[in-house]
Amino acid sequence: MRLHTLAAAFLALMLAACGGNPKTVIATAAGKITIELLDEGVEPHRVLRYDLREGVRESMELELHMTMKSEIEGKSELPENNAPPVGMVMDFDPWTKTKDGNLTSGFELAEIYLLEGGDFDDEQLEEMEEGLAKLEGAAGWLVVTPQGQTIDSGVNLTSHITPEAAEIMQNLGASFKQMPMTFPEQPIGRGARWKVTMPADVFGMSMTQVIIYTLEDIDGHLGKLSVDFTQTAEGQLSGPNVPPNVRIDIVKLESRGSGTMDFNLHHFVPPSIEVVLNLSLEAKMRSEGKTQDMKRDATMQLFVRPGGKGQ
Repeated sequence: MRLHTLAAAFLALMLAACGGNPKTVIATAAGKITIELLDEGVEPHRVLRYDLREGVRESMELELHMTMKSEIEGKSELPENNAPPVGMVMDFDPWTKTKDGNLTSGFELAEIYLLEGGDFDDEQLEEMEEGLAKLEGAAGWLVVTPQGQTIDSGVNLTSHITPEAAEIMQNLGASFKQMPMTFPEQPIGRGARWKVTMPADVFGMSMTQVIIYTLEDIDGHLGKLSVDFTQTAEGQLSGPNVPPNVRIDIVKLESRGSGTMDFNLHHFVPPSIEVVLNLSLEAKMRSEGKTQDMKRDATMQLFVRPGGKGQ
């Protein structure tokens, strides 16, 4: 698997990136998402819902920092590797309201670029830049409910998008299901806690993510959340960069992370997201009748904020 595909896969995993209490189940294109209120918090209570402004364009900048450590059976443990930080800018069309009260928008990957840092040599950097360049201009659409759930999303396949880029964008598009904060149905106050259980399919893997949200502060349409989440996955890793004669079966994939998320109920793009994810992957790689055990540990930091490159 090439470097840029691995980075995009981890980004999708990321963004792919939580006892008798009331539960809400939302049907989405990817499956059922369960929202369970754990603690309603202190008074005063209010129902939190997005009220996205129609006709407003938004832009979102994402920044990913990743450190990886790999081990392949029959080979010595590979040294820790600091990948170059990756930045990207997503542009969103003005929101329009659907007949059932949801909102829909188109998005485009306007820019994707390497930031300074990392341990890669010039050849590796050139390979990664070439791969990332194939993603620029990819576009899609999404549908968001007032409760904060992206219930549908897709990618517009055009002639200049390669099959490799299309699959990566489809996985990244699915990650928008976690971009807005998903609120419970019930009124809540400061200190409220709720759990969101979310299924996802990422590069052929069946993944389950559990997020625990805590409402740290709320003032009008602005608020702050702390988040703790876990991810588990099983299945066969697939994608255009996995050769047809190679099969990669997931033995174990576990990740844990935490961070903070600011929200603005009038905007899809959050004022700030900062999360750290520690991921552990064990897999069996089969090719030409031979099987190798593979292990990979990764630590990722994700930063999200409004605005484009250089802002």
